[in-house]
Amino acid sequence: SKDDTEALEWYRRAAEHGYGKAIEWLKQAAEKGNVSAQYTLGLMYEYGRGVSKDDAHALEWYSQAAWQGHEKAIDWFWQATEKGDKRVVEGIQKEAEKGNTSAQYTLGLMYECGRGVSKDDAKALEWHSQAAAQGYKKAIKWLRRAAGSGNVSAQYSLGLMYENGRGVFKDNTKALEWYSQAAALGHEKAIEWLKQTAGGGNASAQFNLGLLYVKGRGVPRDYTKAVEWYIKAAEQGHEKAIEWLQQAAEGGNASAQYALGKLYELGHGVHKNKTNAVKWYGTAAAQGHIEAAEWLRQAAEQGNKQAIEWLRKRQQ
Repeated sequence: SKDDTEALEWYRRAAEHGYGKAIEWLKQAAEKGNVSAQYTLGLMYEYGRGVSKDDAHALEWYSQAAWQGHEKAIDWFWQATEKGDKRVVEGIQKEAEKGNTSAQYTLGLMYECGRGVSKDDAKALEWHSQAAAQGYKKAIKWLRRAAGSGNVSAQYSLGLMYENGRGVFKDNTKALEWYSQAAALGHEKAIEWLKQTAGGGNASAQFNLGLLYVKGRGVPRDYTKAVEWYIKAAEQGHEKAIEWLQQAAEGGNASAQYALGKLYELGHGVHKNKTNAVKWYGTAAAQGHIEAAEWLRQAAEQGNKQAIEWLRKRQQ
């Protein structure tokens, strides 16, 4: 509360002038977990204000304050890493390994910048990801920035977080978005996730996987597989997949033409329309598509006038 903050400030001022009871009160508050008291004691021991100067005690109290998220204490650690203080570096590493998010984030920055440790982008990402997965806002922001800049591992980490609701609210749409971006850059686990999700019937995953096969991103370029996945997505009404099939069919792709014929025949993703079905089956059959030709033959035998007319024109 405001009163507690003001009281602490008065005790701090008194303690810095050597008043024993004030120093004792600060220590008691710090030992009970009061983060401001912990930081204040760190300052006092670092500069010898009201107490004998003692770097070990300063480090102890700064540590406790920092790992509770006290910004100024964290900044103190960050500055200390630049000086190469081994005790500080070891302290951060120990706290990070225990799961402390502030320490994990700080250690991530250290590896990113090579402060106190050898520069290592992989370890920087690892520690930022661990902090982000526990909801540490600065780490999440760092991860999003890295992912947005094309860092494939960061993209995959964000996908994991959104899929499982770790550090962020669970969001399958965002998970798919980040996994797809990572897959497009060749991330093997992201590609595998996309294939499994597409195979499980997710239309957006099917469309994104089709896009990978069209462009040869993360997977060998394979137009046949692309069409297969676009068809599956289109059958569920995925608008972009239908639009892609339409463009491919108009561009002369027989498989896309046959697929459109089937969509119109069954009314999957589009309004059922026998005229359009015959049109696209016929266009595909004219290019030698066997299944399209067989459908037209059977439809004609069953009395479909449009199919009969198409066959008659073909025989002329």
